[in-house]
Order: sequence, then structure tokens, then C-alpha cells
Amino acid sequence: DMRWGSGLCNRCFDSCEKECKGTCCGKRIPLPELHWNTMLCNECYRSCDRTCRGCRNQIHLGSLHYGTGLCDTCWDRQKQNRDENPGLSRGVWAVIVAQCVFYVAPGMLQPSLYLQIQTADYPPSPATAYAAVLMTASFAAMLAPVPLGFWADRKGEREVYCGMAMVGVLSSFVFLLKIPVPIFALAWAAMNLPPAIRGVRAVYFAKNVEPDDLSRAGNLASSFGLFGGFSGPLISIAAHRAFRSEAPDAWLNSFTAGAAISALAFALCFLGLAF
Repeated sequence: DMRWGSGLCNRCFDSCEKECKGTCCGKRIPLPELHWNTMLCNECYRSCDRTCRGCRNQIHLGSLHYGTGLCDTCWDRQKQNRDENPGLSRGVWAVIVAQCVFYVAPGMLQPSLYLQIQTADYPPSPATAYAAVLMTASFAAMLAPVPLGFWADRKGEREVYCGMAMVGVLSSFVFLLKIPVPIFALAWAAMNLPPAIRGVRAVYFAKNVEPDDLSRAGNLASSFGLFGGFSGPLISIAAHRAFRSEAPDAWLNSFTAGAAISALAFALCFLGLAF
């Protein structure tokens, strides 16, 4: 006997009044006379306009498809495109696969990171240098989402993915060189920046994935990212067995081999996102 979504019985629901949320209204209206989920009176509801999410035109609120923010024209166009091209687009699949690459690269280098720092004999001690590298990466990942969000607003979400893939290529190449510890720390921080674009991914999916496929696309991206994080250490173990050397200062080892593989993976990811 409760009114759904209000927690009120019929008598309390009929006698309850709420303030209209209209900009210039503010009248107290009986709850049954307010439009559900808008808290607007009839007069405000009829005069209220909203921007269509597709064509950006100002449309009367009642003419928008509920839950989508689209006018009839944009809704019909999206429905036709969905019928003609079922499933996820190529660009969405490129972003989903990029999630795997963004997680497999750090996971592949992480197991041998300390050994690489120890081999390079960074001052003042390998443990201190290792802590500094991890702290730099954590600090950069903490600050990265905000500027990445501004970048996505100005240039587009897919451009951010392309930029992060190129950053991964450059940081992977840096690991192939003998570099001082500050540059090493910055390169490791850049390698760990791509996982910080979850918000950019969510916006890209909201703009390019149909509402019916949005949950599937998000779950696929998460699964591909988890698969990358799982497979990275396995690749590191295989690289260690294949490229281990008795010489302590050998250039080719599991870390540099993983860096080369990461550079190739990021380069392929960039091409897939760009084209």
C-alpha cells in the first residue's frame, strides 16, 4: 500500500507538499501534482527546456526521451545506427584493448624493477632509490586524473588515449638506456599514468556506446585490464628465464626485455587508437 519511491502511504502522499524546483517558482505544490523525478509543477515543466545530448538543440523537457537526454531525431538516428551496426564500434574496441596494454606493461616490469635499480647502483642505496621511484609514481598517478580530464575536454577522449600510448612508448625506450635515478623515476611514473584515465574512459563510453551496451563495454574494459595485470608478471617470469645472464652488469635482462616488449605493445596500441 506504499507509494513506490516515496515511502508514504496514500493518505500521507496526497497531503504532502513539496517546493517546486523551478528557477523562479518556489511554490509549495501537493506531491501528486508534481512531475515525478523532476519536482516541477505543471507550469514550470511546460516552460522548461533542456539541451539535447546529441544535436545540442534546446528541446522542451517533455519531448526528450526519458533517461537518454535525446530528442526524437537523435534517438531515431541512434536506433537506426544500432540496427545497422550492431555491437561495439572499432574505436570502442581499441579503447578496451588499450586497457590491457596499459596494465600489462607496468605489471611486466614491476617484478624486476628493484633488481634493475640494484644493478644500476643508484645512490644513496638501492632501497632508497626504489622507494623514491614508487613514491614518484604514486604522486603522479594521484595528480594525473585532473589534467587528463581537462585534456579530454579540450581535445577529446580518444586523443588522450593516443597521448598516453605515446607516453608509454617513450618511457619504455628510456628504460633501455643508462639514465640517472630522477629520470628513471619520472619514466616509471609516466609508465604508470595510463591506468589513471578511468574517468576519461567512462566519458568516452558514455558518448560512443549505446545505453544497452554500456554495461557490457565497461565490464569488458575492466576484464581486459585485469587480464593485463595478471599476464604482465607471467611475461616477466618468461623474460627472466629467457634473458638472464651470469654477468651482473649485462644490458639485456628481464627488465630491458620487458621494456622492449612494452614499447612494441604501446606502439601497436597507438596505431590501433589513432587509425
